[in-house]
Amino acid sequence: MRHCTLIGLLLCTLSATAAAAGERPPADLGSAVREIFAAKCVQCHAATLARPKGKFGYVLDLPRIASNPKMVVKSDPAHSKLWEVINAGDMPPDDAKAGPLADSQKLAIRAWIEAGAPAPRAAPRPTAESAAVDASMEQMVEPDSDARPASLVARLMQWIGKLHVLVVHFPIALTAAAAGLESWRMFRKSAGISPVVRFCIFFGAAGAVVAAALGWIHAPFSGYATGTAGALRLHRWAGVAAAIGAVIAAALSEADAHRGRRTMMFRVALFATALLTGAAGHLGGSLVYGDDFLRW
Repeated sequence: MRHCTLIGLLLCTLSATAAAAGERPPADLGSAVREIFAAKCVQCHAATLARPKGKFGYVLDLPRIASNPKMVVKSDPAHSKLWEVINAGDMPPDDAKAGPLADSQKLAIRAWIEAGAPAPRAAPRPTAESAAVDASMEQMVEPDSDARPASLVARLMQWIGKLHVLVVHFPIALTAAAAGLESWRMFRKSAGISPVVRFCIFFGAAGAVVAAALGWIHAPFSGYATGTAGALRLHRWAGVAAAIGAVIAAALSEADAHRGRRTMMFRVALFATALLTGAAGHLGGSLVYGDDFLRW
């Protein structure tokens, strides 16, 4: 009986040893994720781009990405903006040449973050696929100027959305001018109606409505969502709130014009609108130039 027990223990030990010998080493998640980024993300975020989207031009530098807590919270995909925009389908954008990420690629990126965002263990191997990526890098990082969305409607909407960048400056300037002049009139204790303030807030409100609408059209084609999904969402809704505030202020301004005097309600609405406009503008600047664009 004792011999049988010893033989059984020996067989179990040999089986465990064989199983351990046959186990594959843990996957190199860093290298796998880097290959995914090389295939899907370099078009907009390569280091060779003069102006990468969202000032994020180091998509292949995984240690740098992992060290940026604004993008990756190690071992916590739910609070990582990188995973947030990927999981929401915002990145890559709909018009990306490389196409969307496959579910398996998304899971690999999530597993990489869960594992603590490890760096690649070795330099990329010169496989046929990576060679093809390297050979076409110039085409990927320098998008073809003749490339257009397939749909005529999408092309038209993309072109219309670009007007947001042009139109948005007018309501910002007009609202700021109205608030500045009305502040001076308050300092002078003037209760009358300034035709300049009335003009600025009326046309500022009209421009704000147009700019907000164009901004919502432009957002899906902008490519600013990577690493900045929260800023994009805040920028959108701050713009909407500013447009609504401008309309309310314009309506109160016209009501005051009929009364022949300024009311405190109009002034509160005007200054609140100016603050909202400034906040929306700041968030828009962060999307284009990065969070540190006002750093001293």
